Amino acid sequence: MSEFHDIIADVVDDRAQFSTDAVVNLRTNETFRAEIETDPDIALDTELGADNREAVVLHVRDAVAAAAINPQDRIQFTLFGQEVTFRITRRTNNPASPFVSFTAVKVTAE
Repeated sequence: MSEFHDIIADVVDDRAQFSTDAVVNLRTNETFRAEIETDPDIALDTELGADNREAVVLHVRDAVAAAAINPQDRIQFTLFGQEVTFRITRRTNNPASPFVSFTAVKVTAE
């Protein structure tokens, strides 16, 4: 590994200590830490009309925790003082990024 890569990894680890939130995978009941980034509402025009759902992107630094997250898993975390539930819809594992990223959409009452 290059010295530059090591420096960047240290910066990312330091940032992760202060900017991550606890997230629970409801399938495994395991807690992991992730940076939670809001994503613009998904506004898809479908044959049945507009699909406006709240979405977030979770950036997970821990590769072991990320490996345990599957598509369609439900996750729960606190957002502005309220427990919210989202469903994982997409996984992005770019080798150039120190994070594994997951897109999730909010679960509404069923």
